[in-house]
Amino acid sequence: KEWFSAQGAATNANVPSAKSIFLKVDGEYQQIAFSQILYVCGMKDYVMFYLEDVRKPLITHLTMKSVEDMLPPQQFMRVNCSYIVALEKIRKVDRNDCIYIGDEIIHVTDAFKESFNQFLQSKFPGGK
Repeated sequence: KEWFSAQGAATNANVPSAKSIFLKVDGEYQQIAFSQILYVCGMKDYVMFYLEDVRKPLITHLTMKSVEDMLPPQQFMRVNCSYIVALEKIRKVDRNDCIYIGDEIIHVTDAFKESFNQFLQSKFPGGK
């Protein structure tokens, strides 16, 4: 079962096989498949979900921490204070630790660099 949290999103803590979340957008609950998400960007008390093949982001009233807890960690990673990226959607990572995803270039900050580099090394033995 999925239960709606006070912040307006369905929690998946007890649903390890979940493939989607519900987001409250403009007063309606929309189901979003994890596979559609490119990245999530936080701005104060709101987050914007950028989806594949959708020009306008979905904006909902949540914190980045609550979104981070809802998304499966094997598919998503926080790379700076304001961004969570879908790991399988990354097109490239340059030598300045910038992630190219969708139409966006997102910088990996020092606080998140170690865990991101571990992910890269697990995908590309030998490192960057």
